[in-house]
Amino acid sequence: MKERVLVIAPHPDDEIIGCGGTMAQHVEKGDRIFVIYVTSGELFEDEISYCISRRRRYDEAKEAADIIGFEILDFSNIPARRVRDNESAITDKLENIFRKLKPTSIYLPHDDEKDSDHIAVNSIVKEAYFRSKLSRGKDSNTVKAKLRGYEVWTPIKNISELNNIEDYANIKAEAIEKYKSQLVEIDYTLGIQGLNNYRGCFFGNCESAEVFTIIII
Repeated sequence: MKERVLVIAPHPDDEIIGCGGTMAQHVEKGDRIFVIYVTSGELFEDEISYCISRRRRYDEAKEAADIIGFEILDFSNIPARRVRDNESAITDKLENIFRKLKPTSIYLPHDDEKDSDHIAVNSIVKEAYFRSKLSRGKDSNTVKAKLRGYEVWTPIKNISELNNIEDYANIKAEAIEKYKSQLVEIDYTLGIQGLNNYRGCFFGNCESAEVFTIIII
């Protein structure tokens, strides 16, 4: 059965860092992949510069999407570091999307990520998913999906699943390179490849792997 996979990214590039290889594998299997960007990834300084930088981040995300083969379902206008300020609206939006899309799998930052936006998105997604499992009066349009936490800047300590991505490592690297604005200050491509290689070598008996936690709601 073909899956409807939903990836929740606090910022543009988190989706590729955390599960880019797994997304490419899903696409090859014929699954549909949708990505929601909870923020634009840019800090708000003034309206003009923010609009320019937000457009740049969207263009980069679109290029990455074209390489991996996923669909951008929503690209937020919320600036980075403003997730908690918009928690209620984001939760409502995600609940509605969950009910309409009925994803079979949802990928989100894992429970122990340290970035403040990642922490906020993790709790918001879980709350929205919990709500989407409940019937509303006569509405039986409930959601049942498998939630997987991916790692970005904080490695997962207790691994639930490991996915061999050695056949997709190159396409993941190609997608990461589309986020040029993020690689100017810190070129983290080698770090990501190193983490995936480490996961594969020590935990998966393969050249490259992504790992996940299973989140129970």
